[in-house]
Amino acid sequence: MIDIQVNSQRVISGNVALRQLREVLVTYFSEGELRTLAFELGINYDALPGRGTNEKAIEIILYCERRQSLKALRAYLFRQRPFLINLYPPDTDETPPFKGLEYFDTADAHLFFGRSALVQQIIQHLEEHNFLGILGASGSGKSSLVRAGVVPRLHAANQTITHSKASCLPAIYVMTPTEHPLESLATILTVNQTSVIETANLVDEMQQDGRTLDLYLKKQWASHTLGSVLLVVDQFEEVFTVCQEEGERAAFIENLLTAVSPQTPSSFKIIITLRDDFYHHCGSYPRLRQALEASQKYIGPMQPNELKEAIVQPALQNGLEIEPGLVELLLDDTQHEPGALPFLSHALLEIWKRRQGNMLSTASYLEIGRVQGAVANTAESIYTQLLSPAQQPVAKDIFLQLTKVSTNGPNTRRSVHINDLTKSFNNREDVQNVIQILENARLIVRHQQMVQVTHEAVIRGWPRLNQWLAESKETILLHRQLAKDVKDWLANSKDKSRLYRGKKLSVFHPLLEQNIALTTEERAFLEASKALEKSRLEEMEKVLKIERRAKWLARAVTALVLLVVGVGTAAIWEPLQAGLRINQAREEAKGPDVVELDAVDAILGWPEFSKLETIDPGTYFVPAFAIEPYEVTNGRYQLCVDFGPCSPPNEMPSEFLNEEKKNWPVNNVTAVQAMQFCQWIGRTLPTDMQWERAARGGNGRVWPWETDEPPTPNHANINFGNSPGDVQEVGLTTKGKTPEGVYDLVGNVLEWTRSPY
Repeated sequence: MIDIQVNSQRVISGNVALRQLREVLVTYFSEGELRTLAFELGINYDALPGRGTNEKAIEIILYCERRQSLKALRAYLFRQRPFLINLYPPDTDETPPFKGLEYFDTADAHLFFGRSALVQQIIQHLEEHNFLGILGASGSGKSSLVRAGVVPRLHAANQTITHSKASCLPAIYVMTPTEHPLESLATILTVNQTSVIETANLVDEMQQDGRTLDLYLKKQWASHTLGSVLLVVDQFEEVFTVCQEEGERAAFIENLLTAVSPQTPSSFKIIITLRDDFYHHCGSYPRLRQALEASQKYIGPMQPNELKEAIVQPALQNGLEIEPGLVELLLDDTQHEPGALPFLSHALLEIWKRRQGNMLSTASYLEIGRVQGAVANTAESIYTQLLSPAQQPVAKDIFLQLTKVSTNGPNTRRSVHINDLTKSFNNREDVQNVIQILENARLIVRHQQMVQVTHEAVIRGWPRLNQWLAESKETILLHRQLAKDVKDWLANSKDKSRLYRGKKLSVFHPLLEQNIALTTEERAFLEASKALEKSRLEEMEKVLKIERRAKWLARAVTALVLLVVGVGTAAIWEPLQAGLRINQAREEAKGPDVVELDAVDAILGWPEFSKLETIDPGTYFVPAFAIEPYEVTNGRYQLCVDFGPCSPPNEMPSEFLNEEKKNWPVNNVTAVQAMQFCQWIGRTLPTDMQWERAARGGNGRVWPWETDEPPTPNHANINFGNSPGDVQEVGLTTKGKTPEGVYDLVGNVLEWTRSPY
């Protein structure tokens, strides 16, 4: 008996598929359930060699293998434990004809159906134009359309624009921007170079000069090393969501648009795919906005005949049958929903995993929760049934790290380096195991060392993840800002000036006590900030003591004062510097020079809105006064929070304390807070009359600018119909300033006055 068991163990250990089956039986089935399983399969359980769950499981597997009934064994296992399908797909030697949540890539062109007419339209457009923006909702199939539709067709038909030098082959590059779009672009263009020096030089030059990409390509064409080029920038919204450096973002966009400009004719063409809810971000870049206005293709929902082709053709090509009525049910659940394609594809994959022979059944479709529930059911079953209690918090942290939380729009996915995912945990092997389980289930994907959620459909469609995000939103945003500040601190040799202080530290310090995974560097940064703040407070206390002492000394005789000053200057000078810094902060908070406005008889008030106005329409004498040229910024208000009487605004700290937004107008402050700030810097809020005189001049003009031209994005940061405009840096709308030089009196944020309303 022992010899038989040893031999059985060797057979199992040498076969991956059999070893996986043994793992399933031992892990998820009790010995009593194995006895029932054996009965269902016609096996005499007691006659099997061995004792205990492990040995009996091995013999059941070998019994089924000898009788070629492993498929029946798998089918029974998946009926009893449906969640196991996501970890151990049946018939793993077969390639599924459906992609699930993954996009179709160039290698999947034989499975991509339903968009042939659209593909042809895009190819025809490229024959006449150098640029095309493909827009659509998340889940509308933009990436798949380009990667599995347009690119393979161009490769097959050699339909890229013919270059004059026939020896040069057409080249098609597909990229996503990532956190560093210039680096991604340079890497893909120099992929055949053995040295990284050329890649690094290209990155540096594109950062410095927007003509670099155009000149680089022309140099390649002149040397006969490159033919016509098509660059596909997939998921272009990453330029706004993932890239954190405005300088690099602007340089990337400028290089792309210069290379396809009509003024620089070349054999270079660009396709970008962009989620429509990020379209308004493009408005801040005039050349990009103009290119999209002139050349874009909007991807709407697939038509019923296109959807039917996308469902039926991959199945037929793989010898599968579809139960009557299933296609119609899938169409009813999917059509007219622009973001439903990934949900449909995932549902088809789950149906395929549960197929009976070659039949895709309606029963399997209903079992997975139909199109609307398939993603949520898969994610939930993996989380609750496949992950242990110790692994579940790890999975939660992974999903939160892989989601970019938005303050005013939909949450999106983000790519994170595998090392960054694991370094917050003590046992990295445990994290790797969870990542592997989630990857096997196709909930996340790994490309080289970068990990991301397979599709934003997981973020949209899984209620548990949405609950986590709602509960942790502010903490996540703070943690992301902390990680960025720590990176900056380390890059600057742990410069003390980069540490947190005052109210900012009070906002971030609780992260040390909360149940979130902080890296060693993040903890060290917060501890160093805490120590520095303690030292600063002690220093300020010394200043207060010295000020009190100075008041007492002022009452003493002059000789005594001279004696104290002569003896104590060295001892008190250092603490007095802290007091000086408070005065310096107050001066810095005053901002740029004010704009002087002359006394004038001003036409004020609006007859059409007299019931809403605090000023009756008429002509009023407004004495001369001065007004600041810009709205008060986050940076200026922060100085009052740190050194003065101000309290933080009713704004998420991740927005107010964001270093990149220090020149944005401070938002969500009360009238009292606004007046406190003004008093601290020795100023006041304007009256309604003063504000309207600044905005309309003395002649009652309609707009702050001199002409009657209606507002455009260059005049005012307001909603122009695409989507609500985000708050932006003060003073960007140069055409909207008044003749005297006051900005943003229309748009951006509302301003307080001291007049009662």
